[in-house]
Amino acid sequence: MGLLCVGVIKAMMLPAVLLTTLSAGLLASCSSDNKNSEFANQGELLYSIGDSSLSVASVVAQIPPGLDPQDSIALFRAIADDWLFSMLLENEAQLDYGMREKIESQVRQYRRRLLAARYRESLAAGADPAVIPEDSVKAVYNSRRSDYVLQAPMVKGILLQMPANASGLAEVITWMNNPTMANIDRLEKVALPNALSYEYFYDDWQDWRDIAALIPYRFPEGDAYAASLPKLETQHGNSVYLLTITDHLPVGAMMPYEKAAPLIRAEMMRRREGESDRTILNSLRNKALKNGTLKVYSDTEKQHTRR
Repeated sequence: MGLLCVGVIKAMMLPAVLLTTLSAGLLASCSSDNKNSEFANQGELLYSIGDSSLSVASVVAQIPPGLDPQDSIALFRAIADDWLFSMLLENEAQLDYGMREKIESQVRQYRRRLLAARYRESLAAGADPAVIPEDSVKAVYNSRRSDYVLQAPMVKGILLQMPANASGLAEVITWMNNPTMANIDRLEKVALPNALSYEYFYDDWQDWRDIAALIPYRFPEGDAYAASLPKLETQHGNSVYLLTITDHLPVGAMMPYEKAAPLIRAEMMRRREGESDRTILNSLRNKALKNGTLKVYSDTEKQHTRR
């Protein structure tokens, strides 16, 4: 049966139309359940490209036990085809010197970035996490106001989606139209158990486009709708959407500090990391100069390293 199994596996390399002639019983005998058993010609090669080759046994070893015969065939072909495709691409890239140089350059760059990131992590492992002082963030916000201008309206308010047949819907609409703290408390106690969705941004500025995207309603572009601080009631399918906008910032207004602060912190962290990288580079350069690992031949570079 071992010799017959090898014959079936070799047949897997034939066009798919020929595979349909294989019997289920014969395929079952070649199941990967038997891949650890002794059978002839395990090392027989399927493909060979340059110094690399793919054997029957190496493919069979990747097929998990318990698959039905047709799935085993499909997986065998997929594994073999994947190996062949990868090797052919690699071989073609080797022949194309320009492509090979580009790939090798990208690999070297990625390796350097990865090593640098790991080294920075190791240096920072025992240190306290960097904290950007709040007053520094506010100073940037106040001194660069033109950099933090809204490109889209921002709003505050409440959005509620209710079943169209919900009991007490009329009361809910009344509370939404007059969102005092008492009415909001009533909404959350009475309406929320039956609500399909609830977005509370009464105290948190949100991009108007994000809110509008949650409602199946055609809003006018820009500030036109949000600026009027409307109260919307619209039905779509079996749902009623209730929107109350309580505050609005137009395009061109100063971005709220709480929205700008994370952007400022991220920018300051990138700058700090750049300065840290330069410090690490100088430290490593000086260390390499002292132990003789680095030799400097350019007069310009010599002047730089003495700084």
